[in-house]
Amino acid sequence: MCPTMHEHQHHNRQHKQQHLMRHEVYYLRRQHRHEVETEAPDEMDCVANRTLIPRLLNIKIGRRAPHDYLSELQAAKNPQLAISLASHLVPADLLTDSTYNGFFGFFVEERARQIFALITRYAIEPLGEMAARHGMPSEMEFDEPTRLSGRDRLPDMLADGRVQLGDRVYAVGHPDKVATIASSNEVTYEGRRLAINAWGQQVTGWASINIYANVYLERTGKPLGTLRAQPDQPE
Repeated sequence: MCPTMHEHQHHNRQHKQQHLMRHEVYYLRRQHRHEVETEAPDEMDCVANRTLIPRLLNIKIGRRAPHDYLSELQAAKNPQLAISLASHLVPADLLTDSTYNGFFGFFVEERARQIFALITRYAIEPLGEMAARHGMPSEMEFDEPTRLSGRDRLPDMLADGRVQLGDRVYAVGHPDKVATIASSNEVTYEGRRLAINAWGQQVTGWASINIYANVYLERTGKPLGTLRAQPDQPE
């Protein structure tokens, strides 16, 4: 059965009410922001002071101090609000301690620290493992200037013996994290076979690496690039 126009309009109203909006946990008119304990009034607009809540709730809250509207919301609508706040990295003390209304600086600094801790845990710390697992030597090993210059690459060095299978190498700044050359584009490191670029990214934490400038041959103590033959000079 097809929905009536009234049902359709009612559905649209419900959808708009549940639509998420950006909400400032602390809100003050710009002309009053100097009254809040913070050295940087523009921090009112930073991500650490924002969260997503339903559109209708955002309208109902209005321009009120956080303790005032949160304690009221807990009493009237959501007795489990403290759990919801924790999932948004908002301290439950805002529900019980009205002095938090004046501690914007402390709130935004602490919440920013917690947000960055999550970014570190889920985005920064796994970089090495992601590089090792998903590194693509065919795409990353040689940059475009290398291809165009005609200078020797690692396969060429292996072919004529300048570099040998089993040679030990390390990334700049990490002489204790030694790998061994396993093929023309791979090394063995801690029992695993990795693309040489992926290994270099893993040990340095860099998003990309030029192996000829930043990977050293242990027996010479010099970068791989020093073993390259110079391109022929025009006569």
